[in-house]
Amino acid sequence: MVRLRDDIDSIVVAMPFELREAFMAADPQAYYLTDHYLRYPWMLVRLSAIKSGALEEILQISYDMVAGR
Repeated sequence: MVRLRDDIDSIVVAMPFELREAFMAADPQAYYLTDHYLRYPWMLVRLSAIKSGALEEILQISYDMVAGR
């Protein structure tokens, strides 16, 4: 569902492709990808750049996706 990256400023979260694109378009400083994740339903989240209150929404979406909701 979520993993802390080695840089300690980013997490990787499960995210449906269509929502991933919307989040990245809305705030490319906070949400991004590396080449490794292009073909997988995951998104990187920069903790130092995410807007207040957004992390809870991101984690809920990730949880719901992994739980099959």
